[in-house]
Amino acid sequence: MLHRRSGALFVYLMLVMALTGAAIAVVEASGPRPKTGTQATAFMGLFTAYLVVTALTTVRPPSTWSRRLGLLGVPLAAAIGVGLTTLGLRALTTTGNHQMPMLTAVELVFGSIALLAAGSDVRLLRSSSPLTGTKRIARHLWRMTFALWIAVFSFFPRLIKHIPAPFGAVVAVPILGVLGAMLYWLWRVRYRKSFRGLIGVAVPRSNAA
Repeated sequence: MLHRRSGALFVYLMLVMALTGAAIAVVEASGPRPKTGTQATAFMGLFTAYLVVTALTTVRPPSTWSRRLGLLGVPLAAAIGVGLTTLGLRALTTTGNHQMPMLTAVELVFGSIALLAAGSDVRLLRSSSPLTGTKRIARHLWRMTFALWIAVFSFFPRLIKHIPAPFGAVVAVPILGVLGAMLYWLWRVRYRKSFRGLIGVAVPRSNAA
């Protein structure tokens, strides 16, 4: 019960943060002097919202509304992937482009991940049976944790200018920590199957004669 309530609160907070950030980025990108990276920020905000919603629907019982959200998520993730990849490729191929290489790498990497996520959704929607067992937990885990990692990756590097130079590397601790935790738990779920007792199908007890 505690995990469910805290998870729901996490989803709501992440949605507010991601959609607010995306809206602010859209407004800045449409201004007379848009800042570099505002378009990518808008896509990343939408991608974060998509990840937490699909992570939530993964662990909820299949229903009409969850399938509708899945159908809406496919074109959204595909559009995000195409948009980010296009921005990255345009930066690589445009002569005289002054975009930072780090931003270009982020656009290409996260665009590819969004396209892979859309493909995963298509396979799930076409499947005749819902996800169960470790695959279901792994899908929920990586999407929820990856959304958190995007938020951490977006926030902490901005603190570097407020931290003394000798301690600047401290901002990498939460970024690497969340990423490491995600990889560790995915390994435990998929390979060690540590959640076998929690996600297994309960066998009804037979009535005593």
